[in-house]
Amino acid sequence: MFRVMVWSLIYMIVRYLVAGLVLLARGDGSKDIEILVLRHEVAVLRRQISLSGSKIRFRAVTCGIDTRSDWLL
Repeated sequence: MFRVMVWSLIYMIVRYLVAGLVLLARGDGSKDIEILVLRHEVAVLRRQISLSGSKIRFRAVTCGIDTRSDWLL
């Protein structure tokens, strides 16, 4: 068990070191593109969060109207 943990720790350290070196070697253009992609992902996730709240309210209203509320469970 201990050996597995040691190898896992070594793997994580090497992985982060390589990722850091790759980041240092990349140009400004690719960093700007990555920032744009991450901003787009955040915007999509924010839309999904706001939609999920409206879906919950819709289900609550529909459940109140419907006499057979088995589908909600």
